[in-house]
Formats: sequence, C-alpha cells, structure tokens
Amino acid sequence: MEGQSGEQFTGTPEYVAFYRPGQFRKGWGFPLVEAVAGGVLLGRVYDNPGGTDLVVAEVGQVQLQSLMLVVILRGFEQVNVYSRGGQDIARLYDSPGDDQFTGSPGWSRLRGPGYTYQVIGFRQVEAYGTGGGRDTAVLQGAPGVADRLRAWDFALRQWSDVLGYVIELREFERVDAYASDSGDVAEIEAGVDWLFTHGWN
Repeated sequence: MEGQSGEQFTGTPEYVAFYRPGQFRKGWGFPLVEAVAGGVLLGRVYDNPGGTDLVVAEVGQVQLQSLMLVVILRGFEQVNVYSRGGQDIARLYDSPGDDQFTGSPGWSRLRGPGYTYQVIGFRQVEAYGTGGGRDTAVLQGAPGVADRLRAWDFALRQWSDVLGYVIELREFERVDAYASDSGDVAEIEAGVDWLFTHGWN
C-alpha cells in the first residue's frame, strides 16, 4: 500500500488503512503489510493484545512482528507504535547524524534528522547509538516506585521490578538520568564518564 499526500496510516491485527477526513482505503486479513509513505507523514501501528511482539525501528523503516501480523512502514517521518499488553520489545536504532532518545516507563522516543519514532506501553525498550553522530539520551524514573539503574562501559540499564519495565541503552555519548523517588538506586562502574545522574542514591 502506498500513501497519498494528506493521509495518515493505521495498522492493527484487525485491519490496515490509509485515511484522511471522510476517506478510507482499508484492508483486512493480510498477514504481511508493507506501507510506503508516499507523502504521508504519520503512521500508527497497534500490536496484538496480550502477545509477545517485536518492533525494530531503523531510519526509514519500522517493522512490527506480531503473531498475527507483520507490518513494515517505509519512509514515514513519524511512527507511533502502541503495545496493548504482553511482553513486548522495541529496538530503536539511530541514524548517522545526531540523535536524541527520551525514555520513561511506558513511553520512549528516538528522533533525529528527518524522523521521530515513539513506542508507547512497551515492557522493554532498547535504544542503540551505534550509527554515528553525537547521540544523547534523557531517562526518567517512575514516580512512587523504586527504580534501579546500572551503567558499565557504554551500556546502561534502567528498570523496576514492581512495574516490570526495562530500558537499555548502548553507545550513547551522553545520558542524563533523573530519579523520581527517594528510593531510586544507581550502580555505576568506575570509568563511566558519559552518565550524569540527578537525584539517584
């Protein structure tokens, strides 16, 4: 399917559609869907409720692999992917330019030259700054629960056993991590000079 100027795209296990006010182009029952932006700026994708789904986002392409559906979006400037439950994983890869990652429990975003990718409701998010440029990240803990943070080499893991979320970063030039509770604890190995913590114990 190829989009037209002024349309948006939505993909779910139930249906896929390009649409604008008063006009829908819809399809049902396809196990594999490839959507090409064709002037469309925004794409929304919803996963299989309760399943274990995987999102892989790279510059120019976002792919959702679900038990019932594989959706590939190409050329969209902005893609929002929604988890509707289950042990879903999102992997976000940077561009060769300067990229910015923002992560918190239940919502994460990676953006850079010409793209913005957001994942909402995912239990595990992995972001990779391995493509080049000066990549930076900002992390926020969960209010009211004890978060944990561990940093080593050029890797970081933030998580909460109570909420069951995990955010992992690899190869970012600078990371600012903000605690949201007095019980948040950070474990930082010697030599980690790219991480700046705010309010962590």
